Amino acid sequence: AAPSSQTVTQGNPASYTATVTPSNGFTGSVALSASGLPTGATATFNPTSIAGGSGSSAMSVTTSSTTPAGTYTLTITGISGALSHSTTVTLVVNSAVSPNFSISASPASRTVTQGNPTSYTATVTPSGGFTGNVTVSASGLPTGTAATFGTNPIAGGSGSSTMSVTTSSTTPTGTYTLTITGTSGTLSHSTTVTLVVNTAVSPNFSISASPSSQTVTAGNSTSYTATVTPSGGFTAGVSLSASGLPSGASATFSPTTIAGGSGSSTMSVTTSSTTPAGTYTLTITGTSGALSHSTTVTLVVNSANQGFTISVSPASQTVTRGNSTTYTVTVGAAGGFNGTVTFQVRGLPSNSTASFSPTSVTGHGTSTMTVTTNSSTSTGTFSLRIRGTSGGATQSATVQLVVQ
Repeated sequence: AAPSSQTVTQGNPASYTATVTPSNGFTGSVALSASGLPTGATATFNPTSIAGGSGSSAMSVTTSSTTPAGTYTLTITGISGALSHSTTVTLVVNSAVSPNFSISASPASRTVTQGNPTSYTATVTPSGGFTGNVTVSASGLPTGTAATFGTNPIAGGSGSSTMSVTTSSTTPTGTYTLTITGTSGTLSHSTTVTLVVNTAVSPNFSISASPSSQTVTAGNSTSYTATVTPSGGFTAGVSLSASGLPSGASATFSPTTIAGGSGSSTMSVTTSSTTPAGTYTLTITGTSGALSHSTTVTLVVNSANQGFTISVSPASQTVTRGNSTTYTVTVGAAGGFNGTVTFQVRGLPSNSTASFSPTSVTGHGTSTMTVTTNSSTSTGTFSLRIRGTSGGATQSATVQLVVQ
């Protein structure tokens, strides 16, 4: 039988299809019946019997207003002479629903600044054939706040209304739970939404700068971008200045004043050959009337004679073919050098390889050079030249490799 389950409201019908399938040449007539029906429910078949041993019949189940709500297992039985077979289906009876409605509202939360409005949508949904008019109202509003509905009442038991909430400059800040209630005769249902009231923002601005750090060699220049961002309707001009510069360094802004309360300016920092190497925190300040805000950036000054050195130890290593050996490559920094040094090696015997760990060193540090041979590596004494490169600068050192 299909479907396996039907759901019906008290007083309403449901239907299933019972199907007889023959086997081994069966052609008899099969009479159908049903059992397990709840009180007040009846079942009829059309047709009441299936001729020829194959076919389907519609089983109609009719419930009454007094049929108890619940879940029932109905047994459908087919009989042909001494043969009898059954199958089961489920009948779910729900209580008859009285006319009613529910109310919901969206969005669940709104945020507003003191003195400004916001809105929600209240929606009425009917059930059980409800068609009454629903009057909507709001409660829980903070002091200095009023709520009005665009449509009130909501006619016909179904529809929506816009609830406009207006705050004043004196409405206390905070988070409030507003209750929206729908009423129709003796029926009343409610839902809640959240109203967040923030303090009215005075005109103001903030200042930021990028990048957060720049590196320059003494005697050269670099630059940063200072950006002013307004809030609360701020539109005044902001003049810029810088402090914390090392000796022999100066800063200029283009433009020196950001008009209209929003925009960016390029801060150019120029150092001299006598500017001391070091790391400096520069403060960029924006001023507009009584308002003043600052941000900081970092300036790294390297000595004009910066560079790096490279050395390798031990001076000689001996390895048997098929094995590996290692050297330590050391990078030294001079004059505040903080560049990245990468490595290469030349002079390796045939059928051998070299690798560095790490593959590069920033500023100063060490890397392990591993030389790996195999059974075909040439034997003898080899001069290996390890070269370190950073930008256009190159340094090298030479060691010996003996392969036995």
